[in-house]
Formats: sequence, C-alpha cells, structure tokens
Amino acid sequence: MGCTSSVEKGRNSNTPFNDTPIKQAPVDKRLPFTARDKFSLQKSWKAVQRNLNEVGSDAFLRLFKIEPEYQDLFKDLKGQSRDQLMASLAFENQAAIMMNIFDELLEKLDDVDSMSKMLRETGGNHAKYGVTVDMITKFEEPLVKSIREILGDRYTENIENLYNKFLTFAFEEFCIGLKEAS
Repeated sequence: MGCTSSVEKGRNSNTPFNDTPIKQAPVDKRLPFTARDKFSLQKSWKAVQRNLNEVGSDAFLRLFKIEPEYQDLFKDLKGQSRDQLMASLAFENQAAIMMNIFDELLEKLDDVDSMSKMLRETGGNHAKYGVTVDMITKFEEPLVKSIREILGDRYTENIENLYNKFLTFAFEEFCIGLKEAS
C-alpha cells in the first residue's frame, strides 16, 4: 500500500519515514559562521530586506548625528538639515546603494571570493572620496542600531552577534580595498 511515488522509490507504508534533516553545505572557513549561523542571519535579513531604504536612511542619519562632518563627503548632501535629507532623492539613493551592497553580500555568503572582490573594489572606489578606515568602523554602530530597530523583538543577542560578525568581516574586506587604493 502507499502512493505510487513512494512505491516507485522502494518505500511502502511499512518503511519508516526518514526525517533526518538534510545536511547543509559547509560554510567557507573564512566566514565567522556555522551553517546554522548563516541560516539564522539570512532568515533575519529577510525582515531587514523589506525595509532596506528605511534602514539605510536611518543608519546614515544616526552616523551624521554623531559625525556631522561625514555628511560633507557627499556633495549632494552637504549642509542639509535632517528634514532636507529625508526629502532628498540624493539621500534616498545613497541609502539604497549602500543597503543593496549588504543585500547582495548576504545573498553571496556561499561565494566568499566574490564577496571579498566586491567589498575590496567598493573600498577602493571610496578611497577617492576621502573615506578612511576610521569612518568605516564608525558606521557599524549606527547600522546595527537601525537593524535592531527594524527587527524589534526578533533582535536577540544571538542575532546581534551574527550581525556584528558579518559586519566585521565585511568592513575588514572593504578596508583592505580602501588601504590598497590609498
């Protein structure tokens, strides 16, 4: 007895169902994650993904509040108030560009070489704008706070640790490109 597909596969109603979880591919050792960590980070990112522009805008506003001189690096944003920034297409575009980079990185967690290449090229491109390693490291806290706000009660200590590990990896690779281009 049993459905045709189970009989065709050599399974009948008397054969126990194998409920062993499918083994996930190992995570590249250059990433600071286990397979479970990677899964949790990507799952958490789906909620952030639905609000990319909001997270990016909020992260930049937080950064500009603590480091107002960083806003001057963006010629289209220089001297604008918070309200002007929020109404600015240039500001919205900058936030979208930045968040799309993180979005692409989280989709490429299985291809560390591609991630590293992308981050180093992006870092190298930022050198010509006067961006420094110090500026990049100061961006992590505002970004994490913006992600925490979007995730709300889904933002646990474990999720915070995963984002910190991911961002540390991403910013280190970015800064290698920044240093190489300087």
